[in-house]
Amino acid sequence: MNYKNGDKFRGTFKDGRANGYGIMKYNYSLPGNGAEYEEAEYKGVFKAGKRDGFGTMTWSDGAVFNGIWKAD
Repeated sequence: MNYKNGDKFRGTFKDGRANGYGIMKYNYSLPGNGAEYEEAEYKGVFKAGKRDGFGTMTWSDGAVFNGIWKAD
């Protein structure tokens, strides 16, 4: 699934939302002129379209969070 804001999701869906294991690539617009972005990738479990369960978020600067997510 490719979203209008540039985010991309690959995984399973239920009722039109991410559900189960998947990979979401995020493009976060940074404050300012809107021309700069910070990228991040989440690999893990989704429930009803939100990160919920074990997952790993990796940001473009190399920072990593491994852990349990609850409703984002």
